[in-house]
Amino acid sequence: MVLTLSAKNKLGFVDGSIVAPDATADEFKFWERCNNLMISWLLANLDDAIAKSVLFFHTAAEIWQDLDERYGFSSMAQVYSLEQQLLEINQGTVSVSEFFTKIKTLWDCINDANPFPYCTFRGNVLMMQPLPSIAQTYRLFAQEERHKEISSVTSQTESLAFYADRRRFNPQYQGNKIYSTTTSGSNANWQSQRNDQNFLSGQWIIDSGSTDHICPNIDQFTTYKVVTETDNTITIPDGKKIRVFHIGIVKLNDEIILKDVLHVPDFQFKLISVAKLCKDFSCQVMFTDEKCFIQGHFLKGPQIQLGSLSNGLYTVPHSAPLLDVKRCNAIISKNLEEAKLWHLRMRHLPFSQLKMIVPSSSVQNCLDSIVCQICPAARQVRKPFPIIHVKSTKIFQLLHIDVWGPYKTKSLTGCTQFVTIVDDFSRFTWVHLIKHKTEVYSVLHSFLNYVENHFHATVQYIRSDNALELSAGNCAQLYRDKGIVHQTTCVYTPQQNGVVERKHRHLLETSRSIFLQAHLPPKFWGDSIMPDISYTVQLLSQFLQSPRTAHYAALNHTLRYLSFTAGQGIKLQNPDRLILQAFSDSDWASCPDSRRSVTGYVLLLGGSPVTWKSKKQPTVSRSSSEAEYRAMAAATSEVTWVVQLLQELGVNHLSPVTLFCDYQSALHIAKNPVFHERTKHIEVDCHFTRDKVLEGLLQLSY
Repeated sequence: MVLTLSAKNKLGFVDGSIVAPDATADEFKFWERCNNLMISWLLANLDDAIAKSVLFFHTAAEIWQDLDERYGFSSMAQVYSLEQQLLEINQGTVSVSEFFTKIKTLWDCINDANPFPYCTFRGNVLMMQPLPSIAQTYRLFAQEERHKEISSVTSQTESLAFYADRRRFNPQYQGNKIYSTTTSGSNANWQSQRNDQNFLSGQWIIDSGSTDHICPNIDQFTTYKVVTETDNTITIPDGKKIRVFHIGIVKLNDEIILKDVLHVPDFQFKLISVAKLCKDFSCQVMFTDEKCFIQGHFLKGPQIQLGSLSNGLYTVPHSAPLLDVKRCNAIISKNLEEAKLWHLRMRHLPFSQLKMIVPSSSVQNCLDSIVCQICPAARQVRKPFPIIHVKSTKIFQLLHIDVWGPYKTKSLTGCTQFVTIVDDFSRFTWVHLIKHKTEVYSVLHSFLNYVENHFHATVQYIRSDNALELSAGNCAQLYRDKGIVHQTTCVYTPQQNGVVERKHRHLLETSRSIFLQAHLPPKFWGDSIMPDISYTVQLLSQFLQSPRTAHYAALNHTLRYLSFTAGQGIKLQNPDRLILQAFSDSDWASCPDSRRSVTGYVLLLGGSPVTWKSKKQPTVSRSSSEAEYRAMAAATSEVTWVVQLLQELGVNHLSPVTLFCDYQSALHIAKNPVFHERTKHIEVDCHFTRDKVLEGLLQLSY
């Protein structure tokens, strides 16, 4: 401290060498500013209780003099404490240079100490001439109090110096095996509690000085074996040798299993060796002022609370559940303040990312807006709404309805919008193209009649946004007539109608992909919704440049089909078991222009189609067997991709996948590579199916 003051050229303000000038002098303001600066600096570096006792001094020199009279002394108790530290110091894992520095520091402190002569008679204070000042009297009483504290500690047991010396030179080796329970680590004071059985009943002591786990109760061992070694004793800190009867495994909790635990019935405590725990689990153990944490790759969370401080010992009850630090930190105000401090330092970095940099600043998501109220106001993107799972219990109990559009380009039928209806239970979807929003009522009325006539069911709830075409006028009257409860979302929160909103996104992306792949003009956007016309679309798209009368006739036929089947679609079931199946077929030499065959396949997951394709083969097949075999190869490639995708999503055990084909010759080619001469002209890449059969990915069926 003196060096710091001297470096700042402020030492004279505390030692009194720089006196205050006259109050009328020009230098007084400069001196007063420096004096106030030194007073504030001294008060900031003092304990609160001590700072209050010097709060009313007017100069830094007065504060310094008062503190020097009260605390600027050395006593026999201080010297004794330094000598005790010198006796107990050991090198441990530090280098020789660091160890010497510690010893040299203690030697210098002892040499610099100038103990104040201890007075054993308090009455002598009143006999002093002249009477001592208040600061000197405080120093005498404080010295006597510290002396009594040390005297009471040393009188309880043997001399601390003698005990430290005996502990240092007490041999811990029993033959070639170390059974050490020395407690010179963080929990060295457990010995002072050895007579209190109720305090440690059922608790494990986390001991950084013990080299082995110890348990006196055999009923807590999961498995154990008898120790048959000749020298089967251990030495405890008081010098006694006690016998080890068994060695085995103890399950501390669901995540930590202690191995090679010593069963010592004559020992009264259960010890967890920190060194052995770290070695067995390749983990780290960290101690704070209140808790003990363990961190390792085998744990579920980044940090797990192992135990807590109780009466000077870090203990963990037997079979106690481990507490995740993420859940603990959210309710500790100290950690919340630390998290907020780092949050502000890192320019309002989100807490989900901040915890990766500062693990101790973990905050639950529900407390983000409480810790920092600036972030919600500054963020321009809302947090995602939670996903609500299906709550309905039967079909048509709840319907999600929304209207999309208008689109800038009219469809072939003049429509610019469409109504989407999604059943909440089955997630089956109906799409109806409309020209104006006034048609919503007729679509909804027809759909409700369709449900009553074909499914013998009634709709109970309809959920939509606050659009007038769905919540007012004829639709509102329709809800009242049918006894339907209409649920609307809050204003400016379309996320609450997220089921149909997400369905809109899927429909638009799918239809856009279909007509872009087929190179169709935008006016066909309304016709790309239904995937059952994918083959027709790709066939007609080949004649966009120069269509003929037959092509227009086929197009009109397709449009008539769409107009009468607007309520149809693909049903995605919810089966009890996921089974992947594939079906392949080919139309040999079906193209009259190029005589190329057409490949077709479809994959069913749990009975629902998930991927399908119909496409002309790139080359001419010389036989129907070759065309079927090429179709099987294309289906096999799709099966391989789908299986890998599902495995990445966590769906396993799908192999072998059954591939159905209606052509026996192609099945025999896939099963037998030397079937007959008709396989010689087939390219090597077509035998891809046969390789997957040999790998076990596929099994073929007729």
